[in-house]
Amino acid sequence: MTNREQYEPGPASEAQVHKDGEKWTLILTRELRHPPRKKCGRR
Repeated sequence: MTNREQYEPGPASEAQVHKDGEKWTLILTRELRHPPRKKCGRR
């Protein structure tokens, strides 16, 4: 994992708003990139 000081989140790709009476909920969605798998020394 990268150092937290170097982490820069990308923009949210989708936003949803849900209303339940007077209560509002904002949901932001972001696709997270995963580091490539480490290769194992076994064959």
